[in-house]
Amino acid sequence: MLKSFRLGKFSIVDDSRAAVVASLKAAIENKSSQKVAFMNSNLYVQSYGTFLAENLLQDFTLLNDGVAVKISAAFKGYSVKHNLNGTDLVPELLSRLDKTSIAIVGGEASVSLKMEQCLSEEYGHDVVY
Repeated sequence: MLKSFRLGKFSIVDDSRAAVVASLKAAIENKSSQKVAFMNSNLYVQSYGTFLAENLLQDFTLLNDGVAVKISAAFKGYSVKHNLNGTDLVPELLSRLDKTSIAIVGGEASVSLKMEQCLSEEYGHDVVY
């Protein structure tokens, strides 16, 4: 079980990148459904007090991403130890996986196409829509 803290209605992971990568890799290898979101200031503000926060995000593994969450947690008396931003975590996870299928959700079509090319060429993974 990954270490986490509560911020409002959210349970946000604050564990080492190695622990998070190992947990996500195990979930993928066991073919269990895993929904992950990076909890940054934008997601927090956009979702707080909405249907998104009350229902949808409860099923997600929310990863601490950024200084705004760290500052907000400090106001609640919690000292965040890890910044689990996607820029560092995703490439590490992708490089440790055997060939797998990855779904891309959201974003502009041009960005999705670039992501598909990267996932295929750099990491050897398939993309599904």
